[in-house]
Amino acid sequence: MADERLETLIRQFEENPCDTEKALETIHQAKRSRMVSEVLFRIKAIATEKVRRELAEVLFPNIKHSSTYAQLVEKTSELGFSGLELMLPFVKIIFEKQDSFSYKPVRFLSKMRSIEVNYMLNEQPYLPSISALKQLKNLTVHHSWLHLFRDFKTIEEIFVNYAQNSSLEDLGAISGLKKVSVANVNEVNQLGASNMAILASIETLERLSIGSYGVSHEAAQHFSDFTSLQELSFYCNLLTDDCLEEVSRAPQLKRLFIEGNPITGEGFESWQENKNFEHLQLSQNQLTSQGLTVICRKFGNTQRLLIGQDKLDEIFLPAHLEFLNGVEYLHISKISSSQEMFAAFNHLQSVKEFIIGIDKPTPKFMDGLATMPELESLNLCFFELDEHFLDGLKKLKKLKKLSLQRTIVPQELREVYKKELPGVTVI
Repeated sequence: MADERLETLIRQFEENPCDTEKALETIHQAKRSRMVSEVLFRIKAIATEKVRRELAEVLFPNIKHSSTYAQLVEKTSELGFSGLELMLPFVKIIFEKQDSFSYKPVRFLSKMRSIEVNYMLNEQPYLPSISALKQLKNLTVHHSWLHLFRDFKTIEEIFVNYAQNSSLEDLGAISGLKKVSVANVNEVNQLGASNMAILASIETLERLSIGSYGVSHEAAQHFSDFTSLQELSFYCNLLTDDCLEEVSRAPQLKRLFIEGNPITGEGFESWQENKNFEHLQLSQNQLTSQGLTVICRKFGNTQRLLIGQDKLDEIFLPAHLEFLNGVEYLHISKISSSQEMFAAFNHLQSVKEFIIGIDKPTPKFMDGLATMPELESLNLCFFELDEHFLDGLKKLKKLKKLSLQRTIVPQELREVYKKELPGVTVI
């Protein structure tokens, strides 16, 4: 995406897919950039069910499952959305009153770029309407309906949910795919070698997200066959340390997201160096202190490193920071409030954007930040600030942005920060 603000919002939502307000902010920015359908599709792929429901209620307050097709067209036209993902059942909305289709809704279908297919009793009555989706780029498909889109040449992104094993074979027949997300595939809770081979055969595939089941060691051996893959995500499944070496063999891999998996981090010891790699995000796994040592040593020169986990402050040590002298974007969900930890900030010589959570900030914390010469953006989480920290912030000579959205700061004090830091954007 060309819109840097939009990309930043999307990354922030990816870090916290439970944040409905951030999702709405992202969508409104997308509307200004005329990229609503693409952004809605990306948000849908990672948002929780609660967020999806809340978004539907806010964006389409008058559209319910019993809405007529005419109401849908009228409402979406009012909002200025050109092709959108409604997050509501496909049949109930798109195909209601099939026998009374007029030219207007069919013409509207021809302009839709993103759509979701859920449950159909009988696919035959809907085939003419599916064939009208001439500009379809983003597809969400549930159950066994992927075969209806085998001959499409325009689709770039697909999210497959609750599919049968045989359904994934249809992915190989859809040319031009750039992103595939698969979740809840019925294969005895594992994505086996045969399905992974199908995914690897998609020569144009740049982004792959695998959720809600495990990846067998045999399947992981196919990662070296993904010739164009740049981004790989594992959400809430059973990825283990044993598979990490195989993951690293994807030759063009740049970004890796691992969330909710039983990895300790120690498996990164066998990670193969990749000059293209630039982004590692680890959230809510089972990292150990030894695993963190391996991660920080292996990825100390990676451009972006995000580490989040419950009770992270109990296992993240000052010694871990010693390895991170090449990281530019660093997100650590929580560290201890020890003087030794704050003193170790002086190893973060390249960090430009720092997202950090602690319980008890002290003057030593601000002294530590002052030893980070490139710091431009600071995001403080989970603690209270008072006016005593203002002097410390003034010492950060390159600071351009201060985020207090996840701190406890009275509004009047927030205004003081804005006034006293004239060259800093305070949000």
